[in-house]
Amino acid sequence: GYDPEDASERYAKGEILPPTDVSSTRAAPRPPLAIQWPPKRATESQEQPVLSRQRSVSETEREERERRVEAVMNFTGAERIVAEEALAKHDWVAESAVNSILDGVD
Repeated sequence: GYDPEDASERYAKGEILPPTDVSSTRAAPRPPLAIQWPPKRATESQEQPVLSRQRSVSETEREERERRVEAVMNFTGAERIVAEEALAKHDWVAESAVNSILDGVD
């Protein structure tokens, strides 16, 4: 960019658009997400795992979901119930589930 004086001179000559105040055009920064590390741990009182509650899933799909649960657990260090709940909440998209766990989003 140009320094403010140079920008004003170039604008006066018709070479560029008028200078703008950068601070007024940018959105305020968002606060950081509260990260919960280490990941939440399951308690004994929680329900049974998501995979065992599903009845209308084919065996092939059940195997694929199990692979995704294992991948999320290995990547995040989360317990099985946490990984399963995050995957179920995010339509079994592993990347979204991992981000949800690591960002501490419930």
